Amino acid sequence: MIEIKNLYFSYGADFSLNIEKLVIPDKGLVSIIGPNGSGKSTLLRILAGLNKKYSGSVTLDDEEYELFRHEDMASRVAYIPVYAWPDNPVTVRQLILSGAYRYGGEADISEIADRCGLSEMTEKSIYEISSGEMKRVLIARALVQKTPVIVMDEPFANLDPYYEVKIMELIREIAREKLIIAAVHNVTIASIISNCMAGIKNGKLEFILSETPSEEILKALYGTDFILVNGHPSPDYFSTTS
Repeated sequence: MIEIKNLYFSYGADFSLNIEKLVIPDKGLVSIIGPNGSGKSTLLRILAGLNKKYSGSVTLDDEEYELFRHEDMASRVAYIPVYAWPDNPVTVRQLILSGAYRYGGEADISEIADRCGLSEMTEKSIYEISSGEMKRVLIARALVQKTPVIVMDEPFANLDPYYEVKIMELIREIAREKLIIAAVHNVTIASIISNCMAGIKNGKLEFILSETPSEEILKALYGTDFILVNGHPSPDYFSTTS
């Protein structure tokens, strides 16, 4: 379990993240939603142990983040950024295994590659694969790291519908055995696959719900109308045509 108490972090006078209390369970998918610039990525970097210049308390299983050494954190939390294309043309296999090499884990590359739908491309250069395939490579690298927690920043960014569905299926499967915390821009996707959703606006936690937020709650968060489509919220795009 991850618990935040009285968390405060600021970028000078321009932005501050201020969360009094947030408790995140051991397993499942927690989606962090909210407007651009609300603090989602900032919160994720703190939860991934990449930013310790904050005040307050962040604990994982009652242990303070600030006491973890780099290798301690790497054995507990894997981080998947929005973009992570290495400068050198490594193969898919090499990039996946970098999670194990860096942190001393042992991995069955064939099993993990197959689970992520990468079996046929492990010897390809990363410059030969698509953005959707790269997302799966980064998820595979996180699985090789063998952590109980995976933090993902915008796992659905720049994906076509095919890869959106494939990544949704993969994340939902992994969330049965691990805790995944993900910043998600697509509220409909977040509603479909999440065990709970946390809304952030202007650096403050507005809500954390195990059920789908109502259209009224989402309008207050984003400042635009939402409608329900098959029981899941979607921005009311149709209102722009009237």
